[in-house]
Formats: sequence, C-alpha cells, structure tokens
Amino acid sequence: MKEFQSRVVATWVVALPIAFAAFQSDHHKFQRLTSDPQTEVARQLRLSQHGSFVGDFLIIFATLVVLLMVTDALANFIRRLMPDRPSASEPSQQTS
Repeated sequence: MKEFQSRVVATWVVALPIAFAAFQSDHHKFQRLTSDPQTEVARQLRLSQHGSFVGDFLIIFATLVVLLMVTDALANFIRRLMPDRPSASEPSQQTS
C-alpha cells in the first residue's frame, strides 16, 4: 500500500472513533439540556469560567501531536501489513 493511501486509511481509523465520541457527547448534552435545562446551563457556565487560552492551546497542541504520532504509527503498520507489489515495468534486482 502506498504511503499516502496508508495515511488516509490510518486517519480514517483514528477519526471515526473520535467523531463517534463527539456525536455521543453532543447527543448526551442535548438530552441533559432537554431534561433539566437550568442545571445544564449552570454547569456549562461553571465550566466556561475556568477556561484559559494557554491551557486550551496546550491541550489542543498535545492532542494533535499525539494524533499525528498515532496516525503515522498506524500508517507504518498498515504499510508493513500490505506492502506494495513490484510492478511489471520495474526491472527486478538480480544478485550474482
């Protein structure tokens, strides 16, 4: 499998669970908001008061670095599992 193809497959494998978790989180937030709106609004306000730009930046940066490392490792693993087949137009190497 080519390097680009293996990275695309690895990105899909990494992104799908993250997207599913984000969807589930939004779904649960919506359910809490419809069942008890005052408590949910108070909770969201309390969480947003303690945020800082530097902290958020460091968390996002670290997360992206970890995701990049995981994607590259997974892409290398996929390339080892499915190596490229030599094409017929390339001369084969012969040792004498």
